[in-house]
Amino acid sequence: MAVSLALCACGDDPTKATVDPPTTTPTADTGSTSDSTTDTTSDTTDTATTTVTTGGCVDAYVGNDDHGRAVVGPLGELLAVSVHEPDYWQFEVASGQRRVVTPELQGGVGNEAIELSLVDEDGGLSQSSIWGIDLHNSSPDPITYTVVASALAAPTTCLSYTLTEEVLEAPLCVDGVGDTWQDATPLVREGTRMTGEDTLHNGDEDWFVAEALEELTGRLVLDTAWVESGVILEIYDDPTAPPLLATDGRYSYEYFLLDIDWTALKPFPPGLYYVRVVAPGSGPVCDGPYELYWTR
Repeated sequence: MAVSLALCACGDDPTKATVDPPTTTPTADTGSTSDSTTDTTSDTTDTATTTVTTGGCVDAYVGNDDHGRAVVGPLGELLAVSVHEPDYWQFEVASGQRRVVTPELQGGVGNEAIELSLVDEDGGLSQSSIWGIDLHNSSPDPITYTVVASALAAPTTCLSYTLTEEVLEAPLCVDGVGDTWQDATPLVREGTRMTGEDTLHNGDEDWFVAEALEELTGRLVLDTAWVESGVILEIYDDPTAPPLLATDGRYSYEYFLLDIDWTALKPFPPGLYYVRVVAPGSGPVCDGPYELYWTR
């Protein structure tokens, strides 16, 4: 904060009989008086970029520079962050809700920006973005997320920013398929193919079972509109042993299709076969429904 000292230079009024002398020491050379001066130093400050001083990069929330000391994220308040003093915030997301939290830099120059990252319980960071972070909750219970705001700027720069949000609906994940091979859900036979369906959500594991009445060749396809954290698709004859065939797509796709095609391989003999679908991501994110079909 800039500090200034106002000095009043008041001349003697000749109509006054007495005047209180200033509290100064006259100089012997001239007989004149001079007020002692105070040396003041001002920090250069505006609402966007502040030079960090020995007082640090300070806002109304002091001490939230560690994931173990995160506080509830304030919306619309002017906040301050520097490279060496990140801000850790908490956001509670209700069941079936999405909170899209966006940092708004108040001014700044060049490539300066505020980056938001999702923080896990060990302090690890993921889903970092300067455009905001999308907090889903597809579970039946409220979820509290920890988010860190970091300054992308020179080490001696303090950035001012605000947080805004958009609240949307999130699909609830309805898990209608067995989560273990012992509880595998039968694929439904439809002519020359067998089908199954469920919803994909992070950390979920779906097991299906199908009976091949004759030697089996063909394709196993998982079809869904969107996958955020990837999915693994596997075929087993013995679910306690490694899979016969597997494919892994651990990336995000606007349109996602996993295809195991073994028409050119040795046919599978008759018997029971298991299909395992795994969404390996973390956090209660529901990607939506998928269709599984096994064609001959």
